[in-house]
Amino acid sequence: MRFLCFHGRGTNAKIFEAQTAAIRYELGDGHEYEFVNGTTRAQLAPELKGSILNTNTANNEDGITDFTPLSYCNETDPVSVLAALEQLSSYLEAEGPFDGVIAFSMGAAFVTTWILDQLANTQAHATSLPFKCIVLFSSSIPGNATAMREGRLEDIAVTVDAAETATPAITIPTAHIWGANDDLAKDMPSKVFNLCDPAARSVFVHGGGHEVPSASERDVTLAVNVIRRCISLAQEADT
Repeated sequence: MRFLCFHGRGTNAKIFEAQTAAIRYELGDGHEYEFVNGTTRAQLAPELKGSILNTNTANNEDGITDFTPLSYCNETDPVSVLAALEQLSSYLEAEGPFDGVIAFSMGAAFVTTWILDQLANTQAHATSLPFKCIVLFSSSIPGNATAMREGRLEDIAVTVDAAETATPAITIPTAHIWGANDDLAKDMPSKVFNLCDPAARSVFVHGGGHEVPSASERDVTLAVNVIRRCISLAQEADT
């Protein structure tokens, strides 16, 4: 499968590539990964402060280094978010198709915002989305793009678990992975989990914090298990 990969706020594509190295190795061959950088400068992510990633290197022509902290938008500015959503639509049209998404933290919220907006405003069916599955690590809550077009900054309301409704917001297969000790995302990943179809969602809660599992072999294996189930469900739906 071909995955489009979204980093968290205050990191970048190169950092996310490193963060997911163990997961991708365990998944094995047969997949392609395209890591896309945000275009907005950001403060370094709290979980990376004090690490070697806080070190600067020589700038390239764009002034971006392998350690430059970036974001896809300014989440406090509706205009910035809407512009980034439009940029993503253009990118998908030019560089797609992709089979799936792998995203972390704010990047997960950003791409989920785009998906929910597509479904809400184009009456698109899940089969018309450019993705067959979604893998979310420590996701933040997606924004309400409809409210943003009216100048209001709102998160998507998550009032009940999708298991209690007839029509879950997201019906394509999803994998949700987060840390039991995540002091940044707190309960947000579980709320995003609640937006998704119970029959098509998989979850693994590891013992760490706001991170992609990598240090614990057990956590990597269990995370990959739910990702494989997500991929398998997507492939079954595609046949």
